[in-house]
Parts: sequence; C-alpha cells; structure tokens
Amino acid sequence: MENVQRTVYGAYIQTAKMLGQPIIYPEYTTLNESLGILNNYNYGTNTNPILQYAVFGNGGATFQQGAGGIEEPVPIQHLATDANLYNMLPLVLRTLDNDLTQEEMSSYRLKKIITINGVQYIAYYGLVLNLSNLAINMYNVTNNNGTQITQLFTPNINNLNPQPQELTSLSINSVTGDYVNVSALVQLIFNQQQVSDFINACNILYGSQYSAIISEIGICSGFDVPNTISINGNDTSYTEAAGVQINAFVNTFYVMYYSQNGLNVTYNVGASEPLMLLSPVNSASN
Repeated sequence: MENVQRTVYGAYIQTAKMLGQPIIYPEYTTLNESLGILNNYNYGTNTNPILQYAVFGNGGATFQQGAGGIEEPVPIQHLATDANLYNMLPLVLRTLDNDLTQEEMSSYRLKKIITINGVQYIAYYGLVLNLSNLAINMYNVTNNNGTQITQLFTPNINNLNPQPQELTSLSINSVTGDYVNVSALVQLIFNQQQVSDFINACNILYGSQYSAIISEIGICSGFDVPNTISINGNDTSYTEAAGVQINAFVNTFYVMYYSQNGLNVTYNVGASEPLMLLSPVNSASN
C-alpha cells in the first residue's frame, strides 16, 4: 500500500491554478462542511487556497494479533476520492472559561464549540503548517542495480535543445526506475505544550492518556478569513480557515504519550515523474 495518498481535490486545485481558472468548491468536499464551520461561506471566484493546514485522526489503522500474541497496527489506506479522515480528532479541548490566548490560537484553525459528556469545550481541529523554511528543489533519481542515487537536477542548455529520438516500428518505451522529483519538505511540529494539549483532549474523549494516537493525517489546502465566535455571550475575533480540503492523506502511527517533549516530522509534498527509455524490441522474441 502507499504511505501517501493524493486526492482528486488537490489535483483539481493544482490544475485550476495552473490554468488560471476560478476554483469551485463542490458540495461534500470541505472539512468546513463536515465540522459545521463556515459551512455556508460564500466563496466567490477569487479564492486562493494554499497547502497550509493539517488535520489528525486515529482511524488510519486497526490492530491484529501477530506472532507471539503481539498486537500489531495494520494501516487502512484512504481512497483518492475520500474527502475526510476516518476519525478526526481535536488537537485542543478547552473549557469555555479557559480558551487559548490569541498567540496560541494563531497555530490552529477549525475552531468550534462541542459537548462531551454534558460539558462544553472549545475544540481546535486544524494545525497551521510551518512553511517558514520551505525549500522546493528538483532532483534526478537514478536506479543503479537496485540502489537509488539522488542528485540535484540543474537544467542545462541541452534541456532547451532536446534532440528527437529515432522511432521505429520495433521501438518501445520502458520504465527504467529512474525519475525526476520535485521535493517540498513540509514540517509538522508539535511543541511540548501542543503535545500536552492533544493528550489532554484524547483523555477527555476516551478517558485515557494512552489513547492519544495519531494514525492518519490530512494535509489540507484552504485560505484564512476573519471570523467571530460567541463564547459565554462574549464575541471573540480570530482567524479561521475556509475552503479546507484534504490534498493528501498520510498513513502513520504516533503514540503521543511517548513524545511529550515534542514531535517534529517532515513530509515531502512534491511530485515525481518517471523517465522513460526508448529501446528497440528484441525481434527474436516476437
């Protein structure tokens, strides 16, 4: 199975942006609809969604009993048409009289009030990605007897002057295992306080701090908008996210109880293209 599953929604946004066309948000594709957050937002035709959020869940794996009775997590893959996690989790749960500070709120999106066991909580579901040190590079990856060799790809004059390859009726394109890759490494960072908040949220939901498990991640696009929420009769202004769509699913498995000093992981949200090799067909085999 694939560790990263890209979605049709991310492909649609990429295509629309490349062609300079307005981006449409079809019904049943945004996490805003799923969570009831700005679900009636009027998108218009000039939105500019950016890959800048992440959501987290615990439905990306099941367990089976392996050899010696050891419980093993088994990943459950998402489809390219899936628009939501199997089971999204709040990253933060705070009572109505103990909301995050404005500075702390800046790291989160998808805010709403939910009720758990008769108690109301302010929940935050979306994490803002750290794009401050993002670098986008091109690489040439070659297969050397089963060993991958990765080198920075720097275009030269030959790329602007390609020479046509001679085609015959006995020529075929074959996949060599070589490919070019655009690498964009995005960091998912939980500091110590954020890990503590997530463990606390799972403890409220499930009654155990050991239940703070992340087995699926949604890398999302969307755009920031100003919003206001009423808490205990007082209006609070904050930055919310609209048009939030999952562009890629990541299968993973983190037991956050064992990462209480913080968690910093990196995912490549770039793309790859295979390099085809034109070669003659062995006529003796025909």
